[in-house]
Amino acid sequence: MIPALVMAGGRGARMQRSLGRLAPGAAAPPKPLVSIRGVPLVERNIVALLHAGAREIAVAVPAASPEIERFVSSRGREVARAAGAVLTCIREDRPLGTAGAVAALRDRGAPVLVVNADNLTSIDLGDVVRCHLGGDAVMTIALHEEPFVMPFGELRAGADDRVAAYIEKPCWRVPIASGVYVLAPDAIRAVAPGEALAMHALVARLLERGAPVRAYRHAALWVDVNDCAAAERAEEMVGAHPDLFDRPLPPVLEETP
Repeated sequence: MIPALVMAGGRGARMQRSLGRLAPGAAAPPKPLVSIRGVPLVERNIVALLHAGAREIAVAVPAASPEIERFVSSRGREVARAAGAVLTCIREDRPLGTAGAVAALRDRGAPVLVVNADNLTSIDLGDVVRCHLGGDAVMTIALHEEPFVMPFGELRAGADDRVAAYIEKPCWRVPIASGVYVLAPDAIRAVAPGEALAMHALVARLLERGAPVRAYRHAALWVDVNDCAAAERAEEMVGAHPDLFDRPLPPVLEETP
């Protein structure tokens, strides 16, 4: 299994505002430490990587939220060690965006699997890696169709103003990035050490250079936990699928001969 990186360096402004509206004056935890059925998001992502066979996991943490690094360095390392994996922290002294921290792994000379700490998904991470390694892409992006319900009625009328249809609250399914990426060494080298860079900007940079970027299509369960409503959806999803999200830790991985 290739090295893995959990991006936990975001500010989580939407989550902070959402929690603040529900409980004014209460101290809201940083988003990676928001618990879903008693388990913080960052820990759930670490466990998902362990089940995918990850042996080397790094977590990008913000210096501005030292409690995240404390949790990852204690509980996170304990969980990783129990499965025979090594976990390290990459401290961002300033925000590096959703792609910047990957430059810290450029000396590995290997592809890196990247996941976002605020996403919760049942996607087969190992299969994403296998798909990437079996192709020619410098970057593979997990993609799924997300439903968006229009809160209004859609009126379809022709150029002559004759109404052709009236659709109440239509639902569109939009292909979106699932927050799971595999970056080949060439993609990692496209990020300068210490550079603040968003993942979408890295993709644009690679495409401008003519580098092949591929999509990995899936239909796995997925929630972007960005506010209290999304956290409630995540709670319901995990509660309905404990076989996918609350599995015991995998046994210690054996060395490959």
